[in-house]
Amino acid sequence: MQEVLDIITSNRVITLLMVIIAIILLIAITKQVFKLLFLVVILTGIYVGFLFYTGQPIPTTIDGIIDHAKNQTVMIEKQKNKIKLPSIKFESTAKIKSE
Repeated sequence: MQEVLDIITSNRVITLLMVIIAIILLIAITKQVFKLLFLVVILTGIYVGFLFYTGQPIPTTIDGIIDHAKNQTVMIEKQKNKIKLPSIKFESTAKIKSE
């Protein structure tokens, strides 16, 4: 391991290439983090807008958001249990030819 570090630090071209690669990787990772942060901000804005539009209270703490999500999940489960799906019977209409 020490030999590899000595080779890299002794040769200026290799050191320069390693620094350039490190900078490019750092920029790429930073761009992805900012894209993710931008997406989270947009989705949060849509969520708050939906709550405002429907007249629901906007939670101000993380616990309030979690409680609101749990309440909505329970309400969806209750509605889901009320739905009765019709039973569908499948009958084969294909005739098998025997030789």
